[in-house]
Amino acid sequence: MALPDSQSIRHRIGEIYQQGYVLGDDGAQHSISPIAVASWRGEFVRDLCIAERATSCVEVGMAWGLSTLHIIEALIANGASGRAHVVIDPMQTSMFHNAARRMLHDCGVDEMVEFYEDRSDIILPRLISEGRSFDFAFIDGDHHFEGAFVDAVFVDRLLKPGGVVALDDAWAHPVYLACKFLEVYLHYEPVGELLKPPGDHFAGEVKHRHRHDANRAAALPKMLAYRKPLKPFASDADLDFARFSMADANVPPPIAHAQARRLTYYGLHALSEGNRAEARRAFTTAVRLHPTRLKNYARLLRTMLPSWMVKRLSGQAGRGERTLSEPAD
Repeated sequence: MALPDSQSIRHRIGEIYQQGYVLGDDGAQHSISPIAVASWRGEFVRDLCIAERATSCVEVGMAWGLSTLHIIEALIANGASGRAHVVIDPMQTSMFHNAARRMLHDCGVDEMVEFYEDRSDIILPRLISEGRSFDFAFIDGDHHFEGAFVDAVFVDRLLKPGGVVALDDAWAHPVYLACKFLEVYLHYEPVGELLKPPGDHFAGEVKHRHRHDANRAAALPKMLAYRKPLKPFASDADLDFARFSMADANVPPPIAHAQARRLTYYGLHALSEGNRAEARRAFTTAVRLHPTRLKNYARLLRTMLPSWMVKRLSGQAGRGERTLSEPAD
């Protein structure tokens, strides 16, 4: 069966965003919000892929399949054929009801996808051992540092010289540090940065926030894209590692402040459970990341006070903090 053209895929993508759901293998409608990439994020990846004339891609993290469909649109526009796109998602069945794979089949493009329902730290090394290489990569998998870091390292070994990798959710501190590893230690060249478009509220990203929180979120990089050097960079590895180790000290304020909010939440939770040492570590780092947030100094002080005094403060000044929900991303 002939593949649909890229315009047909683009039209189908628009329909999915408009209807707001996809069908799973269970026959049920599953809302794509808030996990699916927003349309402007998908377009950023698609346009990068087209600009690079990529005909082979690897993607970590599939979810509801919108990013995958954007990449396939680009691959078709670039004249790719066969199983041009490798996708890895260990939770496609367990969490996403196989909806992305069903959507790809319904769109007539499933034959372009080589799919692995396993962890990326298992599949990516296997692809390396097979001698595979790709023009383009999209990383949107495990957002813990060890996951993002391992994905970045293995993708580096799979990318062709001059190939491009895009990392989603670069606002998250662990993903940002993985980006800085590519940039500082492996000498990748930044080629693109995606910020939140003004006025776009897809998936409730700024819902229930104060205005200043929404403005701060808009300034965070949603995606960062990098080009692999054409040749291995001859440099002092020790110096490069020293430069990378300083990346944490030079985190842009919006990312530092977002991480400080998460640490504050974690510290308050630890304090409520009586784990003052863990709370102290969290608040200490939060103060370093956001030194003008005066409340965190008071919270840090609470970890150094006698237990009876902490309980007294928790029942008064800390009363509202016990109901604090985790800060929105």
